[in-house]
Amino acid sequence: DDDMQLLQEIGMKVVLRFAYTDDSHEDAKNSTVIYRHLDQLKPWLERHSHVILVLQAGFIGTWGEWWGSNYFGTSSHTEFQMQERTNVAVKLLQVVPPQLQVQIRTPMYKRDILQRLNE
Repeated sequence: DDDMQLLQEIGMKVVLRFAYTDDSHEDAKNSTVIYRHLDQLKPWLERHSHVILVLQAGFIGTWGEWWGSNYFGTSSHTEFQMQERTNVAVKLLQVVPPQLQVQIRTPMYKRDILQRLNE
């Protein structure tokens, strides 16, 4: 809270990304962990939405970049892993205040998620 208050006081905004690790393949063990953390973050995101320029999807993979994950896959993904990524994206959109935008790292993931949601 103190950091966000300071950003507000000096007139800055943050590009925000949450990550579990900076070590390859040691991210969240499953999507349930991410869902629980998103639920916990929801009030914090609402409280500080005016200081957040954009929320990057994060959470999955090394540095939250959606790459380098044992559970969610790395270069090639199973159907299950892509569905789990879609589920995380949907949960993000459910907890993020409507005035905030969510960035997803690559066009491939965006296309796949949108196709899955439109089926």
